[in-house]
Amino acid sequence: MRFELAEDGQFRGAVVVVVTDSGTMTDTTLAVGTWRLRGDSLLLNYEWPDGTGITRSDSQAGIISDGEIQLSRFVGIAFGPGIKLHFRRH
Repeated sequence: MRFELAEDGQFRGAVVVVVTDSGTMTDTTLAVGTWRLRGDSLLLNYEWPDGTGITRSDSQAGIISDGEIQLSRFVGIAFGPGIKLHFRRH
């Protein structure tokens, strides 16, 4: 997963999804939108194509702590209760 938070408030994100059922399928989902900070929260508003020709949108807040951003979902994928993704600044 890769996030780009530009200084002008623009956001771009990408996630590689691997699904295994009767075979393995890999896909990359790209999201674009905006971001802003409010206190210790990163607010994201973004859109992404869902693979069926429909553009989906979402708004969510990630918690910033110890130099990391914690998210519980991205592009419609929930990561389960108690599971957080951690991102570091590069």
